[in-house]
Parts: sequence; C-alpha cells; structure tokens
Amino acid sequence: MNVSRSIINIGKKILFLKPNDNLSSLFVMIRWNIVFGKYFYRKKYTTTDILECLKTFGVIPGDNIFIHSSWDSFYNYQGSVNELLDAIIQYIGPNGTIAMPAYPINSKRVFNVKKTATAAGLIAETFRRTPGVKRSCNIRHSVCAMGSLAEY
Repeated sequence: MNVSRSIINIGKKILFLKPNDNLSSLFVMIRWNIVFGKYFYRKKYTTTDILECLKTFGVIPGDNIFIHSSWDSFYNYQGSVNELLDAIIQYIGPNGTIAMPAYPINSKRVFNVKKTATAAGLIAETFRRTPGVKRSCNIRHSVCAMGSLAEY
C-alpha cells in the first residue's frame, strides 16, 4: 500500500467513512447525516405531522406527487413505513397519483418488472410491493405509481 492510499484511508476514518466509500463532498455529507443526524434532529414526529406538512406545502387530495425519500433520514419518526404509506395513499385518494423511483438494484441481472427490487430505498421498495402499484418497464429509471395516472 502506498503512502497516498494510507493517507486517504486515515482521512476516511476521521470522516467516519468506510474504506470503499467515495470522498465526494455530497457522499461525506450524506454519511455524516446518517451517523450524526439523530443527535441533531431530536424532535419526535408522527404521520399526522407529516400530513400537516404536505398540506402546508399545498398538497391536496387528488394531486399527483412524486416522492423521493430516505428512511435513514426519518429520525425520531413515531411510526412504520407501512403506516406512513397508508396515510399518504389515503390522503391523496384514488383521483390523485403517487409515484416513486424504482430503478433496480443490479442492472446486470435480468430485470423482472414485477419482482426485481428497487435500489431507491425502503419506502420505495415497500411502496413497490403495495397491492395496486404499477411499475414502468424501464430497466434503468423505472418508476412505481398508484392512482388515476399510474398507467401513464
């Protein structure tokens, strides 16, 4: 192992990164958020609080929404993934549409639109498995959707 590689590995340890982690500033911020976020964001919140935020942002029943999410960032959330999804689905209702990314974990394997898991995280994978959710056939950027425009 050369000296520059040793220095990089020491730097990664100081930054709480794993040996295979990327040293980009975005990756460092994400990793620090995962490690230390729970200590900074201590306020507990519920599904009702999240729905109130959606209302504050102007989301109303019947809207079409696209959700990008990270379960790792749901610090102090007082509920489950299923509880959260059920509440959002109920709030948006059948006249609206909920969509989430569903790109596959490993694009080198055979893509099965019904069975291949998504690399978009726990919330998107749980949504993908929800009855009534449809998935697009795009192997690199597939999307899952439920609602009036899901087929589109």
